[in-house]
Amino acid sequence: MKPKELLKFHIENELVDILEPLGFKYAKSGPKFSRKTGPFTLSFSFFTSKYSSENHCIFWTAWSISSKDYKKWYKKIWDTELVSDVIIGSSDWNIPNWLESEHDHVVLYKNDLDN
Repeated sequence: MKPKELLKFHIENELVDILEPLGFKYAKSGPKFSRKTGPFTLSFSFFTSKYSSENHCIFWTAWSISSKDYKKWYKKIWDTELVSDVIIGSSDWNIPNWLESEHDHVVLYKNDLDN
């Protein structure tokens, strides 16, 4: 199975059912989950490594909080346009204690260990 197909399989068969009841919407084109809370949108996207191969998917996530209201507020206060409406963003390896190993990514193999 190609890396992106392997990742998509696990997202759609394991994460969608957990995250949709919490208000997250899944965008297959991303792949990405997002949830709007008031004027803020929390998003996290999945990225595959170029070092992935058949039945071996190395991936990580990037998280962000954005707000169109924040962008408007910033323009009003500072009279400067922001490039995007992202307030803060980070890759998962920058989140303390995110992974339980010394690696800064997650690996999926097409085998029973992934299930």
